[in-house]
Amino acid sequence: MATMNPNQIRSLPGFSPEEIDPQVVVAAYLLHRMAALPKEAIGDLASLATELAECANEDELRGIVTTIKEILFPELLGEMMEENSEELNDENLSKYGKMVGETIRRLRIAKNWTQEVLAASADLSQEHVSRLETGTYSPSRKTIEKLAKALSVQVRDIDPTAD
Repeated sequence: MATMNPNQIRSLPGFSPEEIDPQVVVAAYLLHRMAALPKEAIGDLASLATELAECANEDELRGIVTTIKEILFPELLGEMMEENSEELNDENLSKYGKMVGETIRRLRIAKNWTQEVLAASADLSQEHVSRLETGTYSPSRKTIEKLAKALSVQVRDIDPTAD
C-alpha cells in the first residue's frame, strides 16, 4: 500500500480539515488496527464488547477498556501502565498476568476441565482462556468474576489483589 503525505491527503475530495468527521477517522483507524489482528484477538474484542455492555461500575469499565487497549495497541502498554500507577511496569504487569493465568490454569485442571469447558462455563472463548492462562493478556475484573463463578471460587482465589 502506497503511503500518502498529508498534502496529498488534504487534496482529496472530502479530506479537507473542514470536511473530515473525526468519528469516521477514528472508526476507520480502529478497523484498520482490527484487520491486522489474528482472528482469535478479534473474538476476544467481541467478548470484551459484550462485557462492556454489561459493565456495572467504573472499575469494571476501566479494566475492560484497558484490556481492549492491550489488544489493539500493544505498543502502548508501557505508557498505559505509567498513566495508571507508579508501581506498574512491563515486568510487574507480565508477572501479574502470568500469576493470574497460572492460577486459572491450576483451578481449571483441579476440576479436570478443558479450556473449552471453562470457556463455555464462563461465557468466554477458548482462545481467550488460553491467552489468559499463558499470561498473554491480563483479565479484566469482569472476566475474573466470570471465571471465579464458573470455577466456584472467590475472585480473590484467582486475583489476590482484588478487594
